[in-house]
Amino acid sequence: MMKATLLCVIIGICYVQCAIMHITDDIDTLDKLPS
Repeated sequence: MMKATLLCVIIGICYVQCAIMHITDDIDTLDKLPS
């Protein structure tokens, strides 16, 4: 039971980190566009 919970937590953290990376990449791309 604990192993499954730990796995879910690790997957959740990785998912959040990936999402944050993609969001910051999108912001960088928007910054490069001429306003």
